[in-house]
Amino acid sequence: MEMRTLLVDSSAENRSKLWNLLMMHRAFTLEQELETTEQAFSYIQDHYVDVVFINWRPADPEITSDGTFLSSILAQSHPHVQVVIYSDSEEGAYHALRNQCAGYLLTPFDPLAVPSAETLPFSPFGLITCSFTAATTKPITE
Repeated sequence: MEMRTLLVDSSAENRSKLWNLLMMHRAFTLEQELETTEQAFSYIQDHYVDVVFINWRPADPEITSDGTFLSSILAQSHPHVQVVIYSDSEEGAYHALRNQCAGYLLTPFDPLAVPSAETLPFSPFGLITCSFTAATTKPITE
C-alpha cells in the first residue's frame, strides 16, 4: 500500500529534494505539491491524502504560515492525515511534538535518516515514526 502524499513548501527546490528521498522507499504516491499551508488545507478538503510533509519554517513566511499551524488544524478536522514536519533546526522537532505531528525530518535531507523499505513495519506509517527517531540525534530541549 502506497501512502498518498502531499508536499508543502514555498521552495520548489526543497519539495524536489524531499520527493527524491521519499521515492527511494516506494511507499509514497505524490498527490500534489503546494506552496502554502492554506493551499494544503483547501486541497485536503476535497482530496484524500494519507500524509503531509511540510516545512516548519517556510521559505517565504509572508505568503504562508508555519507547518505546525497545518498540523493543529488537521488534528481536529482530519485526524487520519499524518503530518511530518521538516526543518533545519532541532527546535522544529520540539514544535512538531507539541503540535501532534507524526514525525520530524532534519534537513538537509539525509537518505540514511530514513530507513530502507526492508526495515519498515507492515504499515508505511512506520517510516514516519522511524524517521523521527533516526533524524533527531540529540534530546529536544525548550
